[in-house]
Amino acid sequence: SVPVTDYSLFDYFTTKVNDNARHGVLPINVGSGGTNLDRGLAAWSAVFSGVVVTNPTTHIYTNISPAGADGLSSPVGLMVSNINVLRTNIVNPDGVVGAFEHIGDILRAPLLTEQSPFLNWSDAAQQQNGISDELYEWVPQQVMGLLRIATLPRYVIYCYGQALRPAPNSVFLGAGADFGLVTNYQVVAESAARAVIRVDKSVITNTNGVATGTNYSTTIESYNVLGPD
Repeated sequence: SVPVTDYSLFDYFTTKVNDNARHGVLPINVGSGGTNLDRGLAAWSAVFSGVVVTNPTTHIYTNISPAGADGLSSPVGLMVSNINVLRTNIVNPDGVVGAFEHIGDILRAPLLTEQSPFLNWSDAAQQQNGISDELYEWVPQQVMGLLRIATLPRYVIYCYGQALRPAPNSVFLGAGADFGLVTNYQVVAESAARAVIRVDKSVITNTNGVATGTNYSTTIESYNVLGPD
């Protein structure tokens, strides 16, 4: 859990064997916004459920159960509420408030490490000898590879177009104000394209480095003309 400057390393290193070793990873800002402590509880419960934990006294292995009916009172609920409180109050160096910018930022939540509900601090031997780093890092070691940093919003746009020309005998040639009016068209060509648009967010700061506003801009990441099929 320390030093805090190491948090950003998780953006570059992973425990997955290859790109196909994991699917359905969870963005760490899931459920962001609002003040409820159970934001994203179901999603986080899916990540933590099944993780193997051990009792530091008996060394009996078991699996973390979903939050279920116990909600925030369950071990998973306690960890999720701790993550949400941390995220609500986090202030990033670039001025962004209330959002994680690195995967490792969640390690600031003490209930994932040194205050984990799966550590047995009531045991006298553990109080005397302390708990090993292995047990402190037991839960993060298994879940960090299932998380990802929230990506910038992207939108896929499909564009359709047609080229038209006046249909035969569709031009009004009679007298009056409607002379030359085209009353019907025929399609002579069609096209389709697929574009991916990324929305970028930039924080505006004053001379003191305090955030004063937010700007959004769009970037076309790809544009492909679709074939006739």
